[in-house]
This record gives sequence, structure tokens and C-alpha cells, in this order.
Amino acid sequence: MISFHPFGGAQEVGASCGILKLGMRHILVDAGMRPAARPGQSRTPDLEALKTFSLDAILITHAHIDHTGCLPLVASLFPTVPIYATESTIALMRILLLDSARIMEQEHLAHELETPLYDQAMVTETLARIIPVAFHQELRPVAANQEIAVTYLPAGHILGAGMLHITSPWGSVLHTGDISVGHHRTITGVDLNTLPQVDMMICEGTYGNRSHTSRKDQEQNVVATIQQVISQGGRVLIPAFAVGRAQELILILKAFRTSGVVSPVTIYVDGMCKAVCEAYQQQSHDLHPALQKFLTNSQRPLFVDPTFGVLAVHQGMRPRVIASDEPAIIISTSGMLTGGPAPLYATKLAQDKRNAIIFTGYQDEESPGAAMLKATQGGTITLNGQRVTLGCPVYRYGLSGHADLGQLEQVIRLVQPQQLVLVHGDRDALSHLAARFKKLAVAIPAAGDVVTLTRRAPTLSVQAGQRLDLHESTPAVVEPMAEPTPLKPAPTLADLYAIATANGIPARPWTAIELGAAWYGTAYQPTLRPLVEGVLSVARSHFRTKRLGSQTVFTPRPVLESGEPNVAAPPKPQPDDRWDVVPIGQIVLVLGSAAPPDRVQLGLITGEPTGSTVPLVVEAWKSASQVRDTIQGVTPMNRLEWVVLEHAEIQAQLKALRATVDAIPIDVLKLWQAQNGQPARLETLMATAPTLEEQVATGITLMRRGLLVWKRDGSRWIPKPFDSLNDQALITRHLELITQVGAVVTHTKDGRTGTLTGRGGWLQVEVRWDSGALELVKDGLVRIII
Repeated sequence: MISFHPFGGAQEVGASCGILKLGMRHILVDAGMRPAARPGQSRTPDLEALKTFSLDAILITHAHIDHTGCLPLVASLFPTVPIYATESTIALMRILLLDSARIMEQEHLAHELETPLYDQAMVTETLARIIPVAFHQELRPVAANQEIAVTYLPAGHILGAGMLHITSPWGSVLHTGDISVGHHRTITGVDLNTLPQVDMMICEGTYGNRSHTSRKDQEQNVVATIQQVISQGGRVLIPAFAVGRAQELILILKAFRTSGVVSPVTIYVDGMCKAVCEAYQQQSHDLHPALQKFLTNSQRPLFVDPTFGVLAVHQGMRPRVIASDEPAIIISTSGMLTGGPAPLYATKLAQDKRNAIIFTGYQDEESPGAAMLKATQGGTITLNGQRVTLGCPVYRYGLSGHADLGQLEQVIRLVQPQQLVLVHGDRDALSHLAARFKKLAVAIPAAGDVVTLTRRAPTLSVQAGQRLDLHESTPAVVEPMAEPTPLKPAPTLADLYAIATANGIPARPWTAIELGAAWYGTAYQPTLRPLVEGVLSVARSHFRTKRLGSQTVFTPRPVLESGEPNVAAPPKPQPDDRWDVVPIGQIVLVLGSAAPPDRVQLGLITGEPTGSTVPLVVEAWKSASQVRDTIQGVTPMNRLEWVVLEHAEIQAQLKALRATVDAIPIDVLKLWQAQNGQPARLETLMATAPTLEEQVATGITLMRRGLLVWKRDGSRWIPKPFDSLNDQALITRHLELITQVGAVVTHTKDGRTGTLTGRGGWLQVEVRWDSGALELVKDGLVRIII
């Protein structure tokens, strides 16, 4: 027998949590929180009822806090139960749950509220227990019954979101979690052609009583409103959900700015959005194929991109962004103004009629966002604990990540369940959706109800307060499940090379995920990724390695007539980093035999390596080839058009490039502070710069001065602890000055005044003088006056 017992998320949006009972086995799906709990309402599902069950597994559909916010507490109640989620969901949960624990602790200390549900240590322990699962990879989550199989199907809602297709001897189930059918800019929607037909379907119904307007029209309406406000000298605040919505908005604005529709004002990204944007890019293999192609081809950030005017707001600069009156677009959490920096911005912006506040997502009836939408201009609202006069207009547009009424109906009719259970929506939305299915058994349970399916004659029995029988006899097995595919042994480097060059495949970059999936086939899962990456860690004999976007990629070397890779002898082991040779036309950093300072040169690779040497023109050296060991760093800058030039012409181009990059100020101390003690490769540190020229300048500056605050351990650059540095007082003063962007300063010798730009060099800050000139000035020669 199959039955479903919800403990939350039924006839409501929030605290999604329910048990699927398959025979005598119990699988918990999600463990969410009510992020906008009403006064007197618990933030958690019915945990007392949950404690009466013995769980076999916990499955997480996606990372949103209304589906995961209570997981650390639930995990502590069932310390030996395995937890499963997709790799991208785990990456997002790490951000959301740690932030949730931090906020609960702050609320407790500030307002002496109830004890936090969990702390950051519990979150860390829970995350360590979660087992990653790949999409379309069959999973056997119940150790005591291998006939229960689960497959995660892409749900299209946010990065990593999955529907659960469960098969068992007692019948099949599809639990949708939250789904989206339409393709979005960040991810693709549910593939309607691959939906299974099942006995029981547990389906979300958030928008079961309404239809979305055209996504294209909504995007254009949002942009038109923003442009109107900007053209009037106003500022726009978009409170956004950190996961999914913020990323969509950034891509929309970047697209319309590229086409010239949106003015090039600064787009500020604040709150948890920043960390989530990084996670999205790191999990690029789950993004929309168009974004994967963009990362591969452009080698630029997807979201926060200073050279495109999209800036991440750090805590030190937030007061200045709030206080500024310059036209700008601000995207900040939270989406319902329940927390995060968004209420701080709203308190200021709401009072000026030139500004606008735009909502693009679901608003709980009791949230400040809903109150603002109901208010009229000139009325008062409460924001961030203050009574504020609402002077600016407030708009609402639909950019939902949920399927609407028509899309939900389409999905349900394709699945053709014998039993339909509707959850995750208010009573009106779920009832409206249920009315579309006159001939189908539909249940709309509340928390504490039970929906039961019998295999042969499906019947609906929803009884308030009913408890599942833990001692029910196990039904007879209808037919045995097929044995899981045996796992192949770990690949060798030659195996992976053969995959990348099979059947005359043109040489192209491959990711570790692609190669692993090609080797293991349907048996591949994310837990095997570290093993494949371990094999590829010594890939230089068979592959060229390079960073593209957020991925390390592996391009197979040419194949000789013998079928062997055309490899050069590897360089001798050295105590410091030895870089692989990169494609012809790449700009590289080259060191002489003397000490690194003042001997860093720019070079251009002009041909394939021969033995231990590389054909290389260097800006100030005569030799047309260099020992491979002299190459200390590479940049993504490609100048293939220079390769055909004469040696002297290439040198002239390199010298001109050198003059350009030497004029770019690079703040080694700021970069050192940003690493927060974490080691990194030189190429990774260089990649933090927004432009190619700045990346080259960063590499040169680090080779010259970096060892003053870093130590090198082979390929790693490790920031030295502050207490081990010389001139600590000077460094402290510099790091304080560099954060004062826009502060008015005076020159202590000649009295000139200007403003700090936030950039600097070694113990120098960049000042834009009132005359308009930019100048690097020693820290001791400037004094802040405002």
C-alpha cells in the first residue's frame, strides 16, 4: 500500500514536509520552514507527529527554505537516516541554511526570542551527511528494500530542483516538488516528453487558480518601468528571492542593457543574492545550455560583472549606496521584505516619488511586501521597524518560477495518475485546480491527514488526524526489480583520453563531469566526480587544462599515427608552481633566471612545445624559445593574430601591452584581504580581476610584490597571517582607506581635494582630484575630511 502523510505545506505555502509510506518503509520528502510565519504560528512542520515514525530515507526536492529550512533539526531527530539531494541543491542549501542559522542567532540575541531551531554547527553536520544524486540516475535510497527506486527528474523551478519519480512493488509515485514548465534564462523547464505515468501524483498548486501572462511581455514591462524611473532621475529597488529570481533579473537587465533599452546605470546586487550567483556559476553544468555556451566562449562572469556595471554590495559600502541619489537599480534580498538588506533600501527609497519598488514574486499575505502592495501613495507602512510614508509607486510583475493553472493541468494530464494529491498552495488555489479533474480522485489534505492508495483499486481516504499503521503487513511483490548496473572500475587517464578522441571527435574542451558520465554511462553519479577529477589531476601528458568560466576543462592533445597522444616530456618537478602550456596565441607570464622582482616579462606562445622548450616570443628577450619551467602563469588573453607577425613586431605589441598594464593600479593588500586566509593558485587570483588587462596586471604585480603577504607552497599561494606581516599599522590604515569609496580627502602637502575611488596599489590609494585627474597617492599623503 502507498500512502502520503503531510506534516506541513498542505493547504499552505511553507513548511513543506511529508512522509511517503511504501509498504512498511517510510521516506520523508523535504523538511521546510515557514519563513513568514504569522504570530502564534509555528515555523516548523508538525515535528511531534513526525517523531512517531521510523524513517528509512530523506529526499530533498530543492533548496528553497520552505522545503529545507527545518532539515538540520529533522536530521538531528534521525541521526542515522541517509539524506539525498542533487549536487546543485546541496551547494545552494549550504548558503541558505547557514544564513538561516545566523539570522536565528541574531534574532535571539537582539530580541530574546525563542531559542534558535539549530545553529551553524548543526547545519555543517547535516550538510556533511547529504549524499549527492544526479538527474536521471536511478537511486535505491532504502537499504532494507532495494526494490524501491527513485529517479530525480529536472523540475525547472530553480537550479538543482528535481521531481521524484518513485517505483516500488506497491505502485509508482511522482512527487513534483515545485515545478516550472516554461524555459527561463537560467534553467530549462520540465521536459514534458519525459514525464512518467504513475499511480499517485503529489503535485504543487501554488498558482492553481491563475494564469501567468506572457513571460516575454512581463520582462518588457519590468524593463519599461525601470527605464521610465531611471529617465526621471529615480532609483529602482527590486526585492528578490536570492535563489532563482535574483539571477533571472540580473540576466534580464544585462540583456536589455546590451540591446540599449536600459540606460547604463549601476546595477547593485546585495544580500544573499551574491553568494547564490557564485553558486549558480560554479554549478554551470545544470544551467541553461545557452549560459553554458556563454561561459565557455566568453570567459566572463554570468552575473556580478564590474566591467558591465553590475556590482556586488559589500557591507562597508551599503550605507553609501542607500544614501546616494544617483539613478541605479538595486536587486536585494529578501523578496517579501521580511529580512536581508532590502528593507533598509526600501525605507529610504519609498519616501521619494521619483523612485519605484518592483515585486516580481510570491508575497505571503502577512509579509511587509504584501502590505506595501496594498498601500497607496501617501499612506504609511512599517518597514524595518519604522513607520514610513509611501511616496513612490509600487509595481508587481509576474516572473514566477512556478507553473500556472494551464501548465499544471497539462503536466497532470500527461502523467495520468490514478490518484492526485494537491499540496503547496492555499485552499482556493488547490480547489480551483482540483475542479479541472472531474473524473479523477483528487485529495487536498491538510497537515495531519492521510491520503491512501491501494494498488489494485485506487480509493481516496483522507481522515483528519489519522496515523499510519506502522505494523501493516507487507504486500506481495508483484515482480522483482532488475539488479542495478555493476559499477565499472575507475578509469585511467588513457581511458579518458580515448573517450575524448574516439571516432575522430575534433579536439574540444571536456569537463570532468562529461568524461565521468561517458565512462560510467548510466551508473555515473556526482559521488564519482572527485574520483574522475583525481585521475585528471595528472592530465598534462594527455590533455591541456584551462579554466573556462567556473569550470576546469580538458582538451585532448593531438593523436599521432600510432594512436598515442602527442605528448612532450613533462617538466622536472620544481618546488614552486609549473604551469602547463596553453594554446598558441596565449599571453603568458615569464620569469628569468634571476629573482622574480623586475624580471617578470610578457610572452606570446607561437607554437607547440618541443621537449622541454616552448616557442615563445618575450617582450625584452632575444631567444625565440624558452624552457617550459620559465612559464609561471597564464592569462585568458588570446592574441592569435600576433602569431603571424615578425619577431620584432610581436615584441613591439608585447611592450605596448606591458605599458598599458603597468599603468593599471593593482591592490595586492586588498586581494590578500579578500582571500580571507584561503590558498589559491596564481591563475585563480588573476581571474578575480574584471578585465583581461587587469588580470595580466594582477599577475605581474603579484609576482613582484605578492610574496610580501603570501607564501608559496608548490602551486598554492597561501595568505600570510596578519600577525606575521611587517608594517601592520600601515597595512591596517591602507585597508581602512580603500573601503572609503567616495570619501572626500585632501592632500596633506599641497591641499588639493578629491575623492577616493576604492582602488589602489601597494600602500597607495587612487584619488580622483577635483580637477578630474586620477592619481595614485601614498596612504600617508591623504587625509579624509568628510
